[in-house]
Amino acid sequence: MAEDDMPRAQGPGRITRFSRDMGIAHSELLRALPGAIGHRRYTVHQGLITIKDRYGEVELRLCPQRERALGALRLPSTPVVFTFTGHTWEQLQAFMDRFELYIRRGGG
Repeated sequence: MAEDDMPRAQGPGRITRFSRDMGIAHSELLRALPGAIGHRRYTVHQGLITIKDRYGEVELRLCPQRERALGALRLPSTPVVFTFTGHTWEQLQAFMDRFELYIRRGGG
């Protein structure tokens, strides 16, 4: 993910929030999640994934799954809202680089 594609941390406590449209179904994302987040502890409750690490917390809100149509081809799509609390820019970038590598189809 390019640095200019990411929002900057805002306000006290280094809270950063942004969204991504991920080309993946909820079930596939949840299967890939352990590898995508490495050694971090996490919980899943009603579409909210809460990930804890030594820097703070990352929340992933899974929005309703949609379908993207490319001609006759139908692909799943899940908008995800990411909220980082307590992470520096470098920590956020490292998390997203790994996450996107594992979530991308055929990646990881």
